[in-house]
Amino acid sequence: MTDGKFGNALQADIQRVIASGIDDFFELAKILGRNPLEDFAGTDLRRVNFKRAELTGVDFRRVNLTGVNLSVANLKQADLTEAILCGADFVYADLSRANLSGADLSEVSLINANLRDADLRGANLQGADLRTMLPRANLSGANLSGANLCSAYLPKANLRGTNLSGALLQQAELTEVNLNEANLQGADLKQVELGSANVEKAYFGNNLGLTNTMKLELMQRGAIFID
Repeated sequence: MTDGKFGNALQADIQRVIASGIDDFFELAKILGRNPLEDFAGTDLRRVNFKRAELTGVDFRRVNLTGVNLSVANLKQADLTEAILCGADFVYADLSRANLSGADLSEVSLINANLRDADLRGANLQGADLRTMLPRANLSGANLSGANLCSAYLPKANLRGTNLSGALLQQAELTEVNLNEANLQGADLKQVELGSANVEKAYFGNNLGLTNTMKLELMQRGAIFID
């Protein structure tokens, strides 16, 4: 964990090593004599390559990883609380049980990533590509406006109070999903089955894929339509 003068000194050392042409995270940590899984919280690692990196349980709280390549990386149980991850590449990354609460994941690519049981409470996923697996993930209060969730696998996920306005949810698997108080206005719901979803006080409106019969059934279960 970094703070104060220790953190400032470490950041200066990181930039010095990167400037020398080294962008491999583990080589960088070795040169600096730091524990790669414990000593880099709060640092700026935007110019580091993490492709296929083994980072199980890493402490990356508040780390700046904007635009970084984390494809095929193993981030099981990683702590990425409040990390800045906008535009990062997480294709085929393993983020199962990772803590991403409060993180900025806007415009990230999470195609075929594993987010099983991940904590994404309050995360910013605006415009993110989430065509992936999110069973039992906690996305309560997250911003998924404009996100791509086509064919996403979300059984038993918690989407309570989530902003899904304008999101693409075509063919998404939403079995037993909690959509209480979620905003789904303008979301594309073509070929989506909401029969087992909890939709109490969820807001719908201008949704592709919903018939009048489906709207009536959803309203009977507590959904609110604003058309």
